[in-house]
Amino acid sequence: MARSSTTLEKLVGVLAFAVAYATMRLLGAGTNIRILAGALVGFLLALIPYFVARRKGLSIFASRSLAAGAVVGAIGGALFALPLSIVLAIIAWRKQPLPPPTTVPSAGMPPRGR
Repeated sequence: MARSSTTLEKLVGVLAFAVAYATMRLLGAGTNIRILAGALVGFLLALIPYFVARRKGLSIFASRSLAAGAVVGAIGGALFALPLSIVLAIIAWRKQPLPPPTTVPSAGMPPRGR
């Protein structure tokens, strides 16, 4: 079941659209194409750490690595997105997945059923 978006998420979406529109109007067409191409290259390069993290069960790290790759790619192009994707893939590869939560009662609480 899909969750409904909150007011804050809607506000952030509207603000992001307004900033993107203002940026596209203020910058020239060549700059816009470079920014979008850099974001696309960054996103594609970030697929490497994304799949490494998904395989390890780190879904939050995986989605954030995609976002980081797109942002860094838009700012610095492939020159900065490639090292970022390599570093994020190494971090995801070496990171241990979180253990499943335990149902041990906290300290000071009597066990149930007694």
